[in-house]
Amino acid sequence: MKASSLQPEYLDIKTLAVYSSLSPRTLRKILSQPGGPAFYRLPGPGKIIVKRVDFDNWFSQFKHKATDFDALIVDTLKELGGAQ
Repeated sequence: MKASSLQPEYLDIKTLAVYSSLSPRTLRKILSQPGGPAFYRLPGPGKIIVKRVDFDNWFSQFKHKATDFDALIVDTLKELGGAQ
C-alpha cells in the first residue's frame, strides 16, 4: 500500500480544513464551543489535533435529506403565496 493512499487518523487544523471544506477560523470557532467535536491540545505550542472519526461522527448530526430541503422550499413558497 502506498503511503499517499493512507488517511491519517488524527488531523491538525490545516488538514482538517481541507478535509472538511471549512476554514481554519471556522474550525477553531467550532472547537471552542460546547457540543463541538472532541479534540486534543498537544503540549508546547498548543497544536490542536482532531481524530477523524470523532469529527465525522460530530459532523453527521447535521445531515439532511434532499426531500427535507425540497419540502422546505415548497412550504416557504406556499407561505409566500407563490405555489399551490
